[in-house]
Amino acid sequence: MLSLCVVYMVVISAGAVQSFTFSAGKGDGSQHSDYPVNETNIDNLPKFWTRKMRSFFNLLDDDLDGVLTQHEFLDTIPNRMDQYFSRNEASVFKAIWHSTWDFFFVTREKNDNLTVEDVIKMQSRYLTVPHFPEHGEAWFQEVFKLVLSHGNQLIDLSDYTAFLQSFGVDPETAPKSFNIFDIDDDGYLDEKEYVKNGLGYFADAKQSSGRYLWGSFPPKKVA
Repeated sequence: MLSLCVVYMVVISAGAVQSFTFSAGKGDGSQHSDYPVNETNIDNLPKFWTRKMRSFFNLLDDDLDGVLTQHEFLDTIPNRMDQYFSRNEASVFKAIWHSTWDFFFVTREKNDNLTVEDVIKMQSRYLTVPHFPEHGEAWFQEVFKLVLSHGNQLIDLSDYTAFLQSFGVDPETAPKSFNIFDIDDDGYLDEKEYVKNGLGYFADAKQSSGRYLWGSFPPKKVA
């Protein structure tokens, strides 16, 4: 079975180094990031960026009750992945996704029952904490190489559509964003095109093309 073992050495504010292994995430907060989450006033964050984070939260909040639970996060999307990707690819994504919860969504203080305000504050580290975007970039690189591209270094529209469907997005919205990202118009996304726009969704405060990462903006969920 294909396995993923990528260790990131995370430089934190005090100058110490935090070792983080994406494939080892348990989804229980035991490998939380030590990057600080400041008590940010959400009203002071860029308005359009905040809209993107609210839209992303709505994709993850499958039952739309305004609370993102650990169980909801860890199970819903990986279970959908099983429908669209091979067993190996889905297994690799599950490991990455568990680490995503640990690294990007939980802290020492809170690791369950997240509100949209909690998620916005956690993701605001993309804008406020030096080096934090580098780990988002690494996340998209690993998803591209080990899940979406099937080892072929390119993804086509069907690969991209399957990924969006795993997040509950209406597949009819996939062609628009795919064509926007496909700068050289060759019918494929290479790693640079995909990673640039994936990271742009989270790290760009302005209205860049990355806002179409989940198809239309705001994303259209399957009813």
